[in-house]
Amino acid sequence: MKDSTNQSGLKNEVIIHVGSAKTGSTSLHQFLTGNASYLEKNGICYPKAGRYGALDHFHLFSSLCPDIWYAAENPGTFEEEWRPVVEELAAAFGSGARYGVLS
Repeated sequence: MKDSTNQSGLKNEVIIHVGSAKTGSTSLHQFLTGNASYLEKNGICYPKAGRYGALDHFHLFSSLCPDIWYAAENPGTFEEEWRPVVEELAAAFGSGARYGVLS
């Protein structure tokens, strides 16, 4: 995604959370999903695109490492997995969002 700024002239940022197993990541995913409309109203996009099981972006990240065992569960190519996410983030940034969160 190219460097961009929002309507206030501030740089847009994408925050990537990569949590190890048993560190509370599921609770974070549930919070982000359950509060998506509130977050959106406050300039934070938690993209629906790329989410596995409607909560997290686990398989999205697995497309970066196709030789890892769990990537076999994800039949999409890198392009197929990431394009919808980039498009959703670009639309959110174009509408005034400041942050994107992938987790």
